[in-house]
Order: sequence, then structure tokens, then C-alpha cells
Amino acid sequence: MTNNENYWFMLQFKLKLYQATGEEFQRLFNSVMTASHGENYQSVRPWGIEGDGGNDGYLANEGRYFQVYAPSPTTKTNEAYAVKKAKDDFHKLKESQSNLKHYSFVLNDRFVGGSKPVHQALTEISNTHNIPTSVFNSGHLEQRFLGLDNNQKMSIVQGVPLEVPKWIDPRMVSELLEYLTKSFNFSLNLMTDQDTAPEFEKKIQINNLHPGISKHLRLYANQVGEVNAFLNARPGMAQNIADELHEVYIDSLSAIPNTEKSATDLRFVYILERIIPPVVKIDPMQRSGWQQIALIVMAKYFETCDIYEHPDSTYST
Repeated sequence: MTNNENYWFMLQFKLKLYQATGEEFQRLFNSVMTASHGENYQSVRPWGIEGDGGNDGYLANEGRYFQVYAPSPTTKTNEAYAVKKAKDDFHKLKESQSNLKHYSFVLNDRFVGGSKPVHQALTEISNTHNIPTSVFNSGHLEQRFLGLDNNQKMSIVQGVPLEVPKWIDPRMVSELLEYLTKSFNFSLNLMTDQDTAPEFEKKIQINNLHPGISKHLRLYANQVGEVNAFLNARPGMAQNIADELHEVYIDSLSAIPNTEKSATDLRFVYILERIIPPVVKIDPMQRSGWQQIALIVMAKYFETCDIYEHPDSTYST
């Protein structure tokens, strides 16, 4: 699948998530789960005065039951109501389903992050009844959607990939960069100076990076918490972004030969230039800010060994 197709499907699905409420979100959830799990996933419609019995759908082979809560797009999540619903629906399930092995409360949080009171309520349920529980949020549903094939995605979003305009960066990493530009506070966060992990330092040495570049990596490695927050909320993008960054690194190996004395340092600049969206490179002021954001991303994927060599590898320049 091309970056263009990935990006287009992601946008269409995000729009559906932002707009969906109540039954609309439940239908969307059921469509994705059915496409992802086939006949093993069974959706449940309310019936008579008994309603759905706290069960909007379940995975038969896992004994995992799902109950959906989707506030309207213009309404802030009612924490008290969400907690009450999560608890009430669990007790309904426990009374009606003898094979209940896992309870998931599905929350359309529109990527803002899980509700702490709901998490606490589910933890309390787990501890009291010795049954695993979890919050299944928008990011988790997006992850299932992105794992489908193109035909399944088109069926769900009812649209086909179009050509993305040239001024739009269709890579998944661009979504991460955009998030960081809105959420990161440089004046506060770049003041920290913590030690990096021994493995991180070993990797710097193995790759023979210039002291100036190493200093940048150490500094920005302490700021990857925002990247982790994004990936926790959007887990479906994690592998895509890692693959994109690794592909850029592989390209850098071809573009800059090992015979070049400063090969690893030149590759650092090569990767940095490739990460920054082309459209922001025109404006020097924009470029500076995006460069700092891109360095945080580089530090993250340097740490995870998606760019540069792992300490256990036999690579040398």
C-alpha cells in the first residue's frame, strides 16, 4: 500500500470517528471488528425490554465482550455517566454470560486519550472479580482499521483513495510531526538534562557519531515522551512510522557510501532533511521549529534502532 493510500484512508476513517455518535459509532465499530475478525466477532442488537444486556459485541473464541459508549461530537465526555455505564454493563454481562473472560469498554474518545475515572473503574472491576478489563478507544479501532486490506477499508469508509495534493505530506510520520508542533512546549521541555540509557550511549559509539550530533540526540532523547503519548493514542500508526523511518535510513546507506569519512554524520543530515515536510522548508522560520520537532522523532527512532545500527550488529564505517 502506498503512502498516498494509507493517508487517504486514515483521513476518511478519522472523519467518521469524529462525526460518529451513539448508534453510528456502534455500527462503525461493528463493521471494523467484523472485517478484522470475520465470523468470530458477533455483533449484538438491543432486543425488547432487555436491551443488549451490556453486550454490543463479542469475540466468541476469546470470551471477550465489548460495550460501546460514544458521546456526541459537540459534547464533552460525561465522566460520571461513563463510569456508571462501564460498571452497570459489566454487571449485566456477568449475570448473563457464563463465558465472560474479558470485558472491554469501547470509548470514542476522538484520540484525546482515555478517561482516568473509567480506567480506575475498570481496574476496580478487575481486582474485585478477577476478570481482565480494558478501555478500547478510538486509537485501538483505528489500528484495527489500518490493518484491513484496501477493499475492506473502502467498504467501511465508502470511498476510494484520491491523489493527495502535492503540498500535503501523505506519510504517517507527518501526522506525528503535526501533533508535536501543537503539543510540545520547547521553553519548558528542552531545559531538562537527564542521563540517557547505557544502550543509547553504546549505540552512539558503535555508529561513530560526531560529538555535536551525539549531544543533540541526547538532548532530544529526553523529550520523546510526547512521541510516546501520540503512539499510545494512535497505536495503528506505530509500525507504519517505524517502517517509514527505517526506509529513509536504508536510502541513506545507498546515497552515502561507507568510504565517505563522515558517512554517519552525513546520513544524520540526510534523514533529518527527509523527515521535514517539503512544504515547510521554504520558510526559514518554520523550518527551524520543524527541525527541532524532527530531531525529537529521530531521537525516538534512534533509540528503537529503526535508524542507525544496533549495538549488537556488525556494522562499521
